[in-house]
Amino acid sequence: RKRNVWCNEGYNDWKNLSIALDRHSSSKDHIQNEVTFKTLIKTSNLDLESPKHSDSSIKENRVRYIGAVLEYEPFSKWSEEGKGYDVMRRNARTVIKYAKKAKSYDPSQLILKFSQQNTDIIIAPEYGIQSLSMFNFVNNTENFLTFTQYVPDPSLRMVVCNQEEKPNSKYEVIKILSCGALTNQIYIVADLAEFVPCSNERVDQSLPWSYEIQENCPKEGYFVYNVQIVFNRKGAVVARYRKQNLYLEDLFTPGPQNDIEAIFITDFNVAFSLQICFDILFEHPGYANSKNYGIRDVAMSTAWAIGVQNGFSRGLGVNLLVSGYHRPDKGNLGSGIYKGYPVDDLSLYSFDGNSGNVLLVSTVETVAASSLNLPISDWESEENVRNYTSHPIDIKVSLKKFNDLKTSNRPHIFKYEDLSQYTKVLLERSNFQNTSKSIACSQDNFCCTLNYKYSGNQTYYLFAYNGNITLGDGIYVVGMQTCSVVWCQNSDYETCSRIETDSQVSDSFPYLEISSNSFSVDAVYPIHNHRNTSLIRNDVLEFKAQNKYSSIKSLKPIENLLVIALQGRIFF
Repeated sequence: RKRNVWCNEGYNDWKNLSIALDRHSSSKDHIQNEVTFKTLIKTSNLDLESPKHSDSSIKENRVRYIGAVLEYEPFSKWSEEGKGYDVMRRNARTVIKYAKKAKSYDPSQLILKFSQQNTDIIIAPEYGIQSLSMFNFVNNTENFLTFTQYVPDPSLRMVVCNQEEKPNSKYEVIKILSCGALTNQIYIVADLAEFVPCSNERVDQSLPWSYEIQENCPKEGYFVYNVQIVFNRKGAVVARYRKQNLYLEDLFTPGPQNDIEAIFITDFNVAFSLQICFDILFEHPGYANSKNYGIRDVAMSTAWAIGVQNGFSRGLGVNLLVSGYHRPDKGNLGSGIYKGYPVDDLSLYSFDGNSGNVLLVSTVETVAASSLNLPISDWESEENVRNYTSHPIDIKVSLKKFNDLKTSNRPHIFKYEDLSQYTKVLLERSNFQNTSKSIACSQDNFCCTLNYKYSGNQTYYLFAYNGNITLGDGIYVVGMQTCSVVWCQNSDYETCSRIETDSQVSDSFPYLEISSNSFSVDAVYPIHNHRNTSLIRNDVLEFKAQNKYSSIKSLKPIENLLVIALQGRIFF
């Protein structure tokens, strides 16, 4: 039998563990095993199924926690004196200020005095600390690097708040966040740019933690990662996830395909997977950690406006806590707490170009981490497990008065998909008392069926598509199978979903059902929005996925529809 250090002998060189894991993950044996496993799954009877939402037998293994997310527009003003350090310092302090507000409020502000219902965890946006203004300096390395920070290895459980540092040091912001988590007794998930030295010339020996010289070190002597960092209530760094799927971030290095580093377990007995922005369209890490380990809570930082957030939550049966960068004039918008487990619960979200900064706080029910078979052993003491019968809350707080930014009458930029390759069927305007039927099939016999009743005089298309789509000016390829009904300004399909010029005419689908038994995908995400961009409530639409069959059906009339879609994802 072939010997393997991981399976047969064990591994004891903990100092170089991360390097060895990276080397193993790119080895021929590992890749071949991954391919064999995926082939087995796809050719067996373990096809796609809807997430199980209502198994009462695990009721005793459920817990609740209170989560918070920020819709936040960071401070981004550059000065020669403060450089990127000052930008990060200001934003870190603002995140801490909002974390403190998430802990307790005055009832006069229509918010419950939490007492024993203090918020457990808060998520901050992608680029929420350094801001997207760092990309103004892609051609000025010295200034660009002033937006980066050293981050200690989570295995050290270092409380950076206890460390001494000088102003403008490369971990000053980490200390601010660490102290904020400790002072407010809250988990903080923040996203920033991590500086990782890997050469003798770049390693700073004065740091309170050390770095290893790496064989694959680039000529610059360092890596820069887009990283999510988790601080526990003691201020310790307990998780660090480096973004795997970068989007037009040329100066960053993709993180290793190590989904386990995206997992952390809290003292309120909940296991989370981290993911950042573009990751949501790919297998790793959020989807994989949900499927492989049963994790039902995902903490996501993003700087993107994307309608798939609620669909990801419903499709996988997970609770998705998303904190978004608020910059509608550049297309960055949207945050929410989407509750796809254990039942299809109502979502709390913000998608308003004029909202300014918003704090969302909600009670979330989930599976206890102690009932999962997790691949890590870094358990926190379960000293803050919430009383299951505690009163649930849902709070949306406008933070406009704390902003010095323009928040009203801002343009909202939308980005549209190229529909030219989609099969298109124009819907007939039938009598709403009768059920009509339309079928759209792509050239490879991927077919979508629509049954509907309609009341109104607006234009809609049924679309079907099976193939690849490209994103980021053709750089990124994503496999997709999609069935969708989309509102259009007129019979020209290029006007579909163009809501900037919505006529405001009301119409209704008293009944609508989209289905297909042709799906051969890894996941199906249900997408559904009104023309004012608000979500069609989850309790209005029943979603099912079983093997190759998926459907979404209205349980109540749907007013002013923009889109309803079954978006199937194929992971390469």
